[in-house]
Amino acid sequence: MEGAAQWEIYAPVNTSNGSALNKTQCVGKDFNGTTTQPAMTNVSLMQFDIIVKDSVASPQTGWVFSTLVYDKNAPGKDAWDKMIPLGATWGGNPDVINTAPTALTPPVTVNPKLSENWVNPKSPVYAVSTLGWDGRLSGPNDGAVVTPAWAASHYYPAGLASAGCLGCHSSAQYPMTSFLLPTSSQPPQTIDPPLSGSDPDAALVMAEPGSKLWMSWFQSRDGKTPMGPDTSAGAKPVALDYDMVTAFKAIPMWQQAKAAEAKNAQK
Repeated sequence: MEGAAQWEIYAPVNTSNGSALNKTQCVGKDFNGTTTQPAMTNVSLMQFDIIVKDSVASPQTGWVFSTLVYDKNAPGKDAWDKMIPLGATWGGNPDVINTAPTALTPPVTVNPKLSENWVNPKSPVYAVSTLGWDGRLSGPNDGAVVTPAWAASHYYPAGLASAGCLGCHSSAQYPMTSFLLPTSSQPPQTIDPPLSGSDPDAALVMAEPGSKLWMSWFQSRDGKTPMGPDTSAGAKPVALDYDMVTAFKAIPMWQQAKAAEAKNAQK
């Protein structure tokens, strides 16, 4: 992130960013940011996503997902010039099923058979270390690499590459009967893998790579076809055209607000 664009935000400190705890600009005497107490701290621009609705370039899904990443060694006069394309994706390539270690264990190798996916070979190392399954596009600030993971009785302490940008967004539906990533259940579950040593982190239970359930996240559906499965009452979810903000955040927040409103009305 040397030389990257920076600005200050006032927010609780993310526990995954240990350095922020020591670099927080304190507000008041002896004030330190925590996960519940906000503080002024710097953030650096590492990723910028551009998602375009385009039924011509992408006749199946109707979308083209692209990602820019910061490369301090790229030519340019400022940090914005050094935001380079990591890649683009417009389909799931469900016909390409590769379960070799090079496709699953990060950093994965980009499979040249992926005809609906392009990754810039000149991308910085940190950006390609978080690609999805078999090299499907996923940025460093996304969650394609699940660490640690458990799938088909196999423990992945160094991570398992799973759904990339398009695969994650393809689960956008209401209600969300599938998780963002190819987990074996919704809501997802975690386990403490046997013989995993002293690692205290529970592993996310994933579907078996290449299985029918796993492949649900690697199709090329149009935005009107839900991923599924059906609800417990047998009703089909409503597809939300790859709009994960609506599915994962807006609708749940609206439901919480309406529930709180109803509860207050009863007082």
